[in-house]
Amino acid sequence: MTKGDIANCVPWDAPAVELTAVEGNTGMYTSYMQNIPEAKFTSLIMIHDLLTKPNYNGDSTTFIFHISDEQAMVQLLHHITKLVKVPVFPEWTSYLWYAGQTAMLLRPTRTSDDIKLYTVILDCDAWTRLITGALAKGITSLPTTS
Repeated sequence: MTKGDIANCVPWDAPAVELTAVEGNTGMYTSYMQNIPEAKFTSLIMIHDLLTKPNYNGDSTTFIFHISDEQAMVQLLHHITKLVKVPVFPEWTSYLWYAGQTAMLLRPTRTSDDIKLYTVILDCDAWTRLITGALAKGITSLPTTS
């Protein structure tokens, strides 16, 4: 798929599946392969560059693997900090998590039962509006320094 070819995936417990890169996504995957010869098993994970190399320079999308609420919220804060041109503070993490979901800038992605993945819309203007609007309405405030 990284070269635009068709890949055949043969799960041990299901019929074979033919995988192709969506048009325009050729060459946008990084492959992680682990061969375990003793088990006669090869594990392959292909990750789209939108996950590993987010584009913060325009409207784009990235993803967050949800291991725990704390980890996912910290990852979201990292993306927003890299995206917007206003200061972002750790005290706003919870607000950004819930406001982002309400504004549909952060939403659960349909996956298998074992994996929780969130889609993050990297819209600089929309995230900036969430921050500045919350400050203007007193929902959040600037952290105090001592």
